[in-house]
Amino acid sequence: MVQLAAYEGGTKDDRAAMAQLLQLAAARFGNLNAWALVAFIRCAAAFKGLLQPQQLADWQDAVQSGGAVPEMTEQGISNVLLALGALADADEQLAQQIDKKLAYPFNIYYDGQLLDGLLDSVVAQQPPVRNVAHIVGALGTLRHVPQPATWQRLVSVVENQEVHAVQAGAFMVGCAWLGRNPGPKAIHACLESVERDGGSQGAANVAWALAVLQACDLGTWSRLVAHVEGAVADVPAVQLYQWAAAYQLLRLQHATHIPCQPDLLRRSLAAQAADLEKMQQRGSATRFKWVLAAAVQQLAAGQEVQPAYIAADLNGQPLVLVDVALPQLRIAVEADGPTHFLRGHNSRVAGQLQLEGPKQLTAGLVQFLREHTGLLAAMRERGAAAGGA
Repeated sequence: MVQLAAYEGGTKDDRAAMAQLLQLAAARFGNLNAWALVAFIRCAAAFKGLLQPQQLADWQDAVQSGGAVPEMTEQGISNVLLALGALADADEQLAQQIDKKLAYPFNIYYDGQLLDGLLDSVVAQQPPVRNVAHIVGALGTLRHVPQPATWQRLVSVVENQEVHAVQAGAFMVGCAWLGRNPGPKAIHACLESVERDGGSQGAANVAWALAVLQACDLGTWSRLVAHVEGAVADVPAVQLYQWAAAYQLLRLQHATHIPCQPDLLRRSLAAQAADLEKMQQRGSATRFKWVLAAAVQQLAAGQEVQPAYIAADLNGQPLVLVDVALPQLRIAVEADGPTHFLRGHNSRVAGQLQLEGPKQLTAGLVQFLREHTGLLAAMRERGAAAGGA
């Protein structure tokens, strides 16, 4: 019952009880062992919306200073990574706190060792494939690319152990977020698991990931789409969004017709459009996006500049929500990963100075856009083309 309640976010009474438990545990972090610290962050991730930024900061301090990390098993570290990934994905404030406390984008410090050293110790224990899938999925959410040797050892687990379709989906999604193609052998293992185990979740995850990695040929696409044939009405909205994104990516990559079941195509594109509108309406323009838009506006006098803009394809189908857009010139400006969460205070993240206050931050961004991007050249090119049309 507790597991089911956690999976569904908990009833009102469950959530009230869990909030009290989290508060009590947070007051005793200094007395908690490694197992209890892992349990705390897992519960916080299961009951989203309860963990407070200060509690997360205190938990991270306890993990770093209390000697808990060396005592964690590979299962424990896997659970921590998965939980932090879920928290960062669900709550921007917590994502900022992880960025601030564990460095860019996610490094656990213990006696000078970084996360890559911890991953090495985990892989050395020959973890089961389910843990590797969770680790890669969480690393993808947090945009932390392991060292090449560590990455290859993680991939080899998927290549050499039988992976379930859901685990294959989590693994491939992590690869896509990291921009790392795991290679034909791992991809083949994931495709085989989807065909063997069935289910729509693994198929949607693998299809989206392969499309993002530009590793999905039309034959593979048709094989994956076949897994939802006759069951489109039962496909959840999040998977419909993945199918729509994969379909549109394939359209960009292949100059040919992309075969897709009409009902799946209709429902997935509608779900994607609705989700993009919802993201835009609920204030997805973070403080940094507004500052970035102000910087772009200084370089684009007389042009319309919009943060959190829904870009459409040439047929008018909503395609993607971009950070900042110049709609008249059809130019998008995107910030990478944790740079969305820059805050107005003096600190260094990955060796780069965060500037004090919005005015200074805007000025710094203007200089960066001018000197290190192709924005000005793109505006001149598009402006000239528009003027000559």
